Amino acid sequence: MRVLVTGSAGFIGSRSVEQLRAAGHLVRGADRDAPRGRDRIDLVDYPTVRSLVQRFHPNAVLHLAALASVPACEADPERCFQENVVVTGNVARAAALVGARLLFSSSAAVYGNDAPVPTAVSGPTQPTNLYGLSKLAGEGICRAIASKTFVFRLFNVYGEGCRRSYVIPDVIRRLRSRPPTLLLSGTGREARDFVYVGDVVRAFEQSLRQSKGGTFNVGSGTCTRIRDLVSLIADKMDLPRPRLIFSGARAGDFRVNHADVSGTNCLPRWSPTVSLDDGIERTLAAG
Repeated sequence: MRVLVTGSAGFIGSRSVEQLRAAGHLVRGADRDAPRGRDRIDLVDYPTVRSLVQRFHPNAVLHLAALASVPACEADPERCFQENVVVTGNVARAAALVGARLLFSSSAAVYGNDAPVPTAVSGPTQPTNLYGLSKLAGEGICRAIASKTFVFRLFNVYGEGCRRSYVIPDVIRRLRSRPPTLLLSGTGREARDFVYVGDVVRAFEQSLRQSKGGTFNVGSGTCTRIRDLVSLIADKMDLPRPRLIFSGARAGDFRVNHADVSGTNCLPRWSPTVSLDDGIERTLAAG
């Protein structure tokens, strides 16, 4: 199958390109931040996106390109709108032109703080921040425009190759200096559903063989407090557990996320396979 991956230079995007190619698909990347060459694309410009899609003529478009940072979206709403709403509209329109199925990377941030946990895809969508709001808008755009849409609500993705300022790589990096205390954002009561990147990409790949689209959670189905996560990582690194200090909740942050991965909440025949324990070991082993 011919698959176009937007955001192909990012953490999840680069892993997706790698695994999809290994599965035998013909993959083309598109990313503003790609190395110089044919994959460097300005997705804000619709004629450019349309031309790329018409030339490559993909059977499926995996749309991962986004401003994937709650603080960055809060600090720059215009950039959030351009990169998460306008770009999604451009990609959806272009995919519809060639009849490609659209795989949209949404987020658990669409649920907000009032959804019951574990959260089903039928749970209330009341985002607490601009990032979640932009992803919810993207879902609606994709469903309205593309002929066959798969919406994946990703929870907290981690794994080898993540260099962004996410909690797991941040904690690993900071623990390596053996600090006696560790300052973390939040209140100490936050908990997250951490899902391994390989499981996420496997959901994308399996959707290429599905006949019916829909909206699906992509999480581990388990919930871990941030303070317990730090202890787990310190133990895996054979380091003393630091004393934790919390700076207080950030604007727009949610308290707890926990995916319901039972029944129709997940893509048919997909389930998470890598535990947090194993995933942390794989992440640490990769350096």
